[in-house]
Amino acid sequence: MLLYQYLSLEMKQKALAYARYLTRTYPEDPGWWKAMAHVHLTDNRFEKALAAMLSYSYLTPLTREESRLVADLYLSCNIPDSAARQYEAWLAQHRGTLSEKQILERIKVISRAWLSAGNLDQALAWVEKGLAKTSDKELLGIKTYVLATRKLLNKP
Repeated sequence: MLLYQYLSLEMKQKALAYARYLTRTYPEDPGWWKAMAHVHLTDNRFEKALAAMLSYSYLTPLTREESRLVADLYLSCNIPDSAARQYEAWLAQHRGTLSEKQILERIKVISRAWLSAGNLDQALAWVEKGLAKTSDKELLGIKTYVLATRKLLNKP
């Protein structure tokens, strides 16, 4: 309750100090790690929020939203290969509950993440998966970029 009050009153330093106290006093309680991530997110400290969410994930299974948040945080922290893997796992786990449009959007994000990681083969593989479903301008653009880059690098 005190942590919530600090956050609602925008007392960020006190909220952070209290969240640190709670995670150090009760490190086995996943709720405090999640609260720590929330405190960091309110101040756009994405690296620290990611670290707190990873600690949280070791203590309890992540929900659908939490898993996607971790992937988004990896991407925000410029760790695109881990983001791509996390997005892939998320999509595999939740594919049955998503619309075709949502699946296509995730495929785009995954292909862009692999592209950011410099893995042209994985980016192209995901683009091809998306293009097998529909003709999409963004995916075609990524494919064109990958093929042109491969040609410049003399890769087949």
